[in-house]
Amino acid sequence: MMEMLDEFAITDEQLARSPRRAQRLSTASLPSLSCAAVAQEVETTMSVRKRILVVDDEEPVLFVLSAGLAMLGEEYEIVTAQTGRKALDKIKERAFDLVIADIRMSDINGLQLTEIIRALNPAAIVIWITAYDCYELRGEADRLGVYRCLDKPLEIEDIRGVVRDALGRGEPTL
Repeated sequence: MMEMLDEFAITDEQLARSPRRAQRLSTASLPSLSCAAVAQEVETTMSVRKRILVVDDEEPVLFVLSAGLAMLGEEYEIVTAQTGRKALDKIKERAFDLVIADIRMSDINGLQLTEIIRALNPAAIVIWITAYDCYELRGEADRLGVYRCLDKPLEIEDIRGVVRDALGRGEPTL
């Protein structure tokens, strides 16, 4: 990527040969960063971002969660999937730091999805959300190393707090 960007760098020599360009682009007004340095900065910034996958088969819930989590800031990348199968496709393409999954979905439920996540990326933090009782799921949550199970309806500030805690400490708090 950096090699591709280097070919667009403008040298002092090129500016000297083109007086009109030199007037528009004075080297004194440009930062002293090469394209390679900018590309490196972009790569560093992108690699620091925490990736969060939100999975729910109810579109309004998915929308509210993703919009609410986007308010956490640019250091988080929010990706959504409306089915368990679509979530698996995304998980196979790239690793996620945290997955928020609804328990009851039509194709692959949250329990099955978590088992597959554990096989593919054991370090991923998983949070379950459900309109049913989390208490009944404690045994399965413990077995699968689920960070937290949250009952719907959710308060967006609460879910943001849980996400911040999970990605900051990573300690289960069932």
